[in-house]
Amino acid sequence: MFLSKLLFLVFLIGFCYGKPQYPETIIRPPGRIPTSENDVIIDVKAAEEEPDKSEPPKSNSLPKIEQPQPPPRKLQEPPKIETSNTKLDDSELQKVETKSPAPEESKSERKYKYNDCLSDTIFVVDSTSSVRQIFEKHRNYVSNVIKNLDISPEKNHVGVIVYSSKYRQRVKISLADPQDKGNVSKIVNNLPFFSGVTATGQALRLAQQDLKNKRSNVVTNLVVITDGFSYDYIDDPVKELHQVENLRLFAVSLSEACRKFELLMISGTEDNLFEGDDSYKKLLTRLQQCDEKTASGNSITDNAEGGVGAEFASGEKEQGGEKTSKSSSSEFSESNENNGNDKGDEKTSQSSSSSSSESEEKDENENEDSGEKESENCVHDVVFVIDASGSLRHRYLRQIELASEIVDVFDEHSNFALIKYSGKRQIKVSIPLESNTTASEFKLVISKESFMGGTTFTDLALDKAAEQLNGPGRNKDALPIVIVFTDGFSRNDPLPNAKKLHQASIPVFAVGVSDGHIVNERELRDIASSPDNVYLDTNFQALKDTLSQLSKKC
Repeated sequence: MFLSKLLFLVFLIGFCYGKPQYPETIIRPPGRIPTSENDVIIDVKAAEEEPDKSEPPKSNSLPKIEQPQPPPRKLQEPPKIETSNTKLDDSELQKVETKSPAPEESKSERKYKYNDCLSDTIFVVDSTSSVRQIFEKHRNYVSNVIKNLDISPEKNHVGVIVYSSKYRQRVKISLADPQDKGNVSKIVNNLPFFSGVTATGQALRLAQQDLKNKRSNVVTNLVVITDGFSYDYIDDPVKELHQVENLRLFAVSLSEACRKFELLMISGTEDNLFEGDDSYKKLLTRLQQCDEKTASGNSITDNAEGGVGAEFASGEKEQGGEKTSKSSSSEFSESNENNGNDKGDEKTSQSSSSSSSESEEKDENENEDSGEKESENCVHDVVFVIDASGSLRHRYLRQIELASEIVDVFDEHSNFALIKYSGKRQIKVSIPLESNTTASEFKLVISKESFMGGTTFTDLALDKAAEQLNGPGRNKDALPIVIVFTDGFSRNDPLPNAKKLHQASIPVFAVGVSDGHIVNERELRDIASSPDNVYLDTNFQALKDTLSQLSKKC
């Protein structure tokens, strides 16, 4: 008994001391006691192959495998760079700041700005009979501009319109067409010559339609290449184009003979008018300038709405004390200051030449028959000169109405003549002085006079008026007066011709019918014998008052 108890104690002691060497959590199979470390490792591998029975080993092995502490430490490195940047100098900080926005802009979609100097440009090319000899120059001019433009879908876009009459107008290249420089150049070099009459107004209407395809975020240009001899009405389309936002209008003339006032109506200013084959270089520079006013900001538009033209910034040019033939008539006045005088001043605004001729007539009458009473009213030979050119198409009837009103102001014994004019071969004496036409007869005839159209030769019409007053129909006992109705856009300078009348002591009155259109008031002052003899339809009553005073007091 004692021996069995001793053996039992020895067994318990041995069992207690050997238990820590074999952890239960690792050694799962019962009845096996590992004798070496290798056995323990083998048991762990067996546990990995049986996941359901070895959940504790998984929990122990995962922390050892999943310890990605180094990566978080690497992510914390950028803040260290930021702290280092704060210690840089101001100049170095500016360099860092300027570099940062660059990659952001490259990732975003590109948006064109006006200072990128990209543009949509439409060329409107005259292909009529009047430019037959220089049409090849028109083609070369457009070609030279295109050669120096970067044309592509992402850059500059180009449109080309070629025209002659109302029914012969073609959009050869639209702003909506694919923009390939090689294809554009090929089309321009093969632009057709149409011949025929000139319908620039209709061509501008066609350009308005293609402008619907322009991009809204780039500058738009409209370049009209013509000699200015249009047979249709351009005032309305020009006015509408000048009101288009972000649109600049340019006019180009490659002909020695051109109708400059029409070109100026299109361009708006002298700066936007280009003349000569080599002017394409200056035009190219303007097309690539984006920091300037567009057509909607031109003064000609604002003044056109008020009925009076704007004076161009180029100023009055003089040569040898006299105005040059065209620049003097191409400048516009800005207001009606000269026409806003009081009635008292207007009643005494007759010219010195008129008063001197009146006094001479008085002296002659007194010497011939001192006993005869002097007539209460003065008898006049009145010559009306009425502009019937293309630019007055919508104002012609208004001129006829005003002339009919003036006739009633003069004495019933006065004599009247009518000269209607437009082109060089369209100057018609509808009523000569020798016909001794009365006021009622004059109004009947003038109401039936039709509109002419065409170019404007006011200078030749003034010569025709001088012929009437020096011809056989002139009444030596009557006082001569010339009344000219025009918008002031003569092809040739009328000043030298008007001076012949002034030097002959013949009072000349110039009347401009604006009616919401442009009037070159400077040319009206050149035609009139006195600056006080210039009137617009807006103060027409003042003209009637002045003529009434002339008629009643000789």
